[in-house]
Amino acid sequence: MESPKGQGVSSGYTITLEAHWRETSRKSRFRNDASNWHTACTDKSMAKSKLVASTHVALPAETRKKMADLLNGLLASTLDLHSHAKQAHWNVRGPHFLTLHELFDTLAEQTVKHGDEIAERAGQLGYAVFGTLRQGAAASKLTEYNLEIASGEEHIRRLSQSLGEYEKLLLKGIESAEDAEDYVTQDILTRICGEIDKSMWMVESHIVVVAPEAETLTSKKAVAQSAA
Repeated sequence: MESPKGQGVSSGYTITLEAHWRETSRKSRFRNDASNWHTACTDKSMAKSKLVASTHVALPAETRKKMADLLNGLLASTLDLHSHAKQAHWNVRGPHFLTLHELFDTLAEQTVKHGDEIAERAGQLGYAVFGTLRQGAAASKLTEYNLEIASGEEHIRRLSQSLGEYEKLLLKGIESAEDAEDYVTQDILTRICGEIDKSMWMVESHIVVVAPEAETLTSKKAVAQSAA
């Protein structure tokens, strides 16, 4: 991308354009770097966590700042997961409509609770919480939900994917909290991770997915029975 110099505009306007060009280039480089999870979880599209209150929480200031950034990043994905569950709740169709309609709504309610725990932990550390829908949409790390699906099985598979992506973010967050010796945040995220596992079980149990190892055992059993 060519820098916008020498185009017959005032020096002040040229500086403004140059600043915009540099910022655009920086954001592009950031989007292409997916190797650093902590950087990815605190995307530049979300404002940096802002200290709003002093606290005697027994963590170094640098650790509290790092954890607040992490928590705000996770909150964005939590808000997005809630929208995925409601999207499925509103749009599911098929013979198991009522069961899935209620299941997806229960999942949405659970994500509200998870988001509240994550947000309140950031507040406990003395930092502002970024919890609007716009902030969540801008910084979520979940894959965009497919708006074209309608059948129960399609929504089950898509929500299962979202839950799996979210759990990976939680696991990385647990690791980061442990490394930072913020065991309270680690405990909160671990508890949420366990509840996500249960939610995934409830969702995925509505479709029969035979694991490869189970298929192998079944085939061996069939061969043995036929030989007998």
